[in-house]
This record gives sequence, C-alpha cells and structure tokens, in this order.
Amino acid sequence: MLVFEFFELQRSIINKNGKPVRIILGTIYILETKKQLIDSFKKVCLCRSIKAGTITAAIQEGSLTFEALRRKIGVGTGNCKAKRCRTKIEERIKDHKDSIQTTSDTGTPPCG
Repeated sequence: MLVFEFFELQRSIINKNGKPVRIILGTIYILETKKQLIDSFKKVCLCRSIKAGTITAAIQEGSLTFEALRRKIGVGTGNCKAKRCRTKIEERIKDHKDSIQTTSDTGTPPCG
C-alpha cells in the first residue's frame, strides 16, 4: 500500500484593492520509499492508462468506492469495462481502509 503525505502549495498575492488573496497552486504528494515511487507509475487501468499514484491520490482524497473512483478519475470506463482492473483497484481501496482502521486503533493520525 502507498502512504502519502501531502502539502498544499499556497501563495498569497495582493489584489488591486491592496488585499491579500490566497491561491492554492496544487497538492504535492511525497512517497515514503523508492519502491512506492516506482509502484505509483505503474498503470493499473490499462484501457485508460491510469497509474497507481493517481488512483491512490484519489483514494486519499476520499473516493472510497470503485464507483466514486470511476466518476472522479474514469477508472473502469475503457474497452474492458473494468474486467482487468477492478479487483486491483478494490484491493487498493481495502488496503487504504485497513490502514485507516489500524491507525485509529493505535491512536496515530493517518497521513493525508
């Protein structure tokens, strides 16, 4: 399972009225190990070329069902209609839910 830490990049600018405006530039995900980094680039949904890192990021952001991931990032919408990727993706969701359960049992806050 991939574990992420994330940081939102924010920048304040001054608008024409002299008031600061905060802009969120994006989110950076930092992987814990090189193996996880390599794994994040592997394609899980072959029809749509969706990589493991993209799927894991969407799961970390709250898409905790296959259907939610289908709506958010389009997994399982290719020619095979999820026959090749569904079990792998559901396993990633299960692993994430298990890690949340484990961290809540130990009292350690989850990453992300």
